[in-house]
Amino acid sequence: MKVIEEKYNWSGSFGERKRTEEIVIHHRAGSGNAQSGIVEQVEIASSNWVASTDTGVYSYKTSITLNNLTANSLSIELINNEPVLFSTYGFAIAEINDNNNVIVYSIGQPTDTVTLTFEIVKELISFTIEGTSYQAEDGMTWKEWVDSNYNTGGYTYSGNEVACPEGGYNYLAESNDYFVDLNDIIIANTEYKHKLMD
Repeated sequence: MKVIEEKYNWSGSFGERKRTEEIVIHHRAGSGNAQSGIVEQVEIASSNWVASTDTGVYSYKTSITLNNLTANSLSIELINNEPVLFSTYGFAIAEINDNNNVIVYSIGQPTDTVTLTFEIVKELISFTIEGTSYQAEDGMTWKEWVDSNYNTGGYTYSGNEVACPEGGYNYLAESNDYFVDLNDIIIANTEYKHKLMD
């Protein structure tokens, strides 16, 4: 693992730490499959920061919702694309709660609205349809895939089935002739096929 040390010009001084009770390491994990990074920006008004008394040097915090954060996300990173702003407030992610809520901490309360940029990394799986390779996010359902940019084959849905691009009564099926349901989760490394529905 390569560790990249960042040098920041902090606006204040740090007190002496008597002991360390918890260390949080942000990292990316996974099985080595391809990963998809989704960038999402959130504006935070100055009034949305609340005082925090139990987080050491981080004296303010706020809760935000990230639309692209799911249970299948590998990692989330706060991108330091404004060095002056970050050196002043030292923004950091400390908690991720249910309902896609992320707790962000700050050294002091920003006086103006700030825009923070997050990168959400998701693991991708591969599968084939009639010999053509496609990708999807791990844990993605067929409905989510059809509605996404991963669907490069022109697939749609009709009722609860995935409709094939040639039209007619051709629908997507597994090798055992089971027609896939829109709520089924796509299985990695699986060969799917077109099947005529009687």
